[in-house]
Amino acid sequence: LRSAAFLFARNGSGGYDVRPSTRAFLSSVGDKVSLGDDASARIALPFTFPYYSGRYTEAFLNSDGNVTFVSEDHASTDRNVARFLTGPPRVAPIFADLDPSKGAGVFRRTDGDALVITWCDVPEFDSTTNRVNVQLRLASDGSIEFIYGATVETSGAVVGVSPGETGVFSAVNISEA
Repeated sequence: LRSAAFLFARNGSGGYDVRPSTRAFLSSVGDKVSLGDDASARIALPFTFPYYSGRYTEAFLNSDGNVTFVSEDHASTDRNVARFLTGPPRVAPIFADLDPSKGAGVFRRTDGDALVITWCDVPEFDSTTNRVNVQLRLASDGSIEFIYGATVETSGAVVGVSPGETGVFSAVNISEA
């Protein structure tokens, strides 16, 4: 994902279509949001954000590389596909065990008709080498962009968008069948 960008555009079926984006990583990241390990902060959105069947005026910025709606998510359990799908509605440019208290931090800024969240040089929990530079851009039209900087190193992450609360989910490794 290094130095890549992806646009999630709303489609007529109530979901999103994804395609490459040409948007560059912004060097001006805005105001720091105080977040520790496994922490969340409620943030007001500068517009009503349409996401799946909801419309939101606030979100929860989570230290682990994601934003949720309806409720925060600061659990220290596995950051896996089951949690990603069955938890609250979520936008996750890099859902991983990150610890912004040990690195540069998480920032927010308004950029025209969009809110940009940046995990800037945030280390993975208990790692001295794995760090991420990732931006999430939420636009007032409901489009979403994931913009990855030159450093994106984790031992594993879930990346994507989820309407949340999709019911019981169990992962199956079909390669073992």
